Amino acid sequence: VQFESLNIEIDACYKKPPEEVPENFVLLRIYDVMSQKEKELIYQGWMISSSPAATPLEHPIYDLWLKDCKVEIDF
Repeated sequence: VQFESLNIEIDACYKKPPEEVPENFVLLRIYDVMSQKEKELIYQGWMISSSPAATPLEHPIYDLWLKDCKVEIDF
């Protein structure tokens, strides 16, 4: 997924069954694209929907939170 200067690559997304406590996990890589030839890896790892502060994306402009295991961009 491309959003502004961020390129977000999702490797895996898991969701707990409905009868359990709601929880989503996503394994991803996020790149900040400076130009067509240059991109910087700014995040790699798991994000958890119930604990966004545990695995935060540190970026001066963008704040990314996991809401659900489906690709959806809210503007």
